[in-house]
Amino acid sequence: QAVAQSHLETVDTVATIDLVRTTLLGLDQDDLAMRAGKTRYGYVEPTDAAWHLLEEALEPWFEDIRRRAHLGLYSAARVLGSAVIQALEQLAARKHDDWVLLGWAPDFADEAAASITALLTDLDGTAGPPC
Repeated sequence: QAVAQSHLETVDTVATIDLVRTTLLGLDQDDLAMRAGKTRYGYVEPTDAAWHLLEEALEPWFEDIRRRAHLGLYSAARVLGSAVIQALEQLAARKHDDWVLLGWAPDFADEAAASITALLTDLDGTAGPPC
């Protein structure tokens, strides 16, 4: 149990930034084509499909931040959240690249970063001063 807690208390910021960037940049036009367009239930706008794909890809980091906070590892949760925000800030500059899915959801990186900031602010209210 001590080994597991030690592992959860440690956040490799550089690796997290790289993994978030790689995950979100790994989504491409083929992924979008499978979700957008005509369906049996109607039509899905490409922008809506892009947002859903990006949200699904980023959700594991939100869950990890919440999990660490739930375990009382507030500092690790804030470090993880900060790394994800840094990755999103780097990705915001790529929103005009045609091949990047973020081109279909240009505000996604900024809004996701704001959501993580709000989550971290909630942690600050329950866990004392931020790190």
